[in-house]
Parts: sequence; structure tokens; C-alpha cells
Amino acid sequence: MEARGPPDGADDLPVAGLSWYEADAYARFAGKELPTLYHWYWADTGDDIQLLPGLMLPAANFEGS
Repeated sequence: MEARGPPDGADDLPVAGLSWYEADAYARFAGKELPTLYHWYWADTGDDIQLLPGLMLPAANFEGS
């Protein structure tokens, strides 16, 4: 297998195709941690109680495959 960079024109796009486990392993390797559900909720609603349950979280694939 050959290590390659991103496809042409995709330098500024987010990384895709990683599992949660791969992302968690890299975060731990880098001395970081992934956002918790609390962090996602805060990012989704800004802690605005009127936005419960939020806009982004119900459409997320937290329990999917």
C-alpha cells in the first residue's frame, strides 16, 4: 500500500472515512480527546433551552453503523 496525500483539490476538506475508534485512537496518541455528547450539545444549541433537543444531534448517526 502506498501512502498518498488528499486528492487534488481536497486539501481543505475534512477527513472522511474514519471510524470513531480510529479517531479516538489518534486523539489519545496526540494527547487529546474527542468531544463528549455534552460538547456536541453545546455546539448544537449554544445551551439555548428553546432549541431542545437541538438541530444537529437528532440527525446524527450516534447509534447507527
